[in-house]
Amino acid sequence: MWGAVFLGAGLFVAASPYYRPIQQAARGIALVGGILAMLAAALGLLAATTGGSFRLPADQALLMTMLGAIGVFGVAAHRGLAGERSAA
Repeated sequence: MWGAVFLGAGLFVAASPYYRPIQQAARGIALVGGILAMLAAALGLLAATTGGSFRLPADQALLMTMLGAIGVFGVAAHRGLAGERSAA
């Protein structure tokens, strides 16, 4: 279910440059999604240190990397949509 929510939010943000009335909402969704993804990656890395040593299997390392990338791209989309809005 959460995968569908994130997919829908991503499609909403991706469609926003072509449909101006939803740009403000899409900027907010991109920022909130980006911040939540970066927070999830940070908390995942913090959880990997539980027990005194850092243990992160390869599949979880990939998950943390992708969450970090989603966070960076979400914040970049927020800033990019702001640039398009001020250029018009």
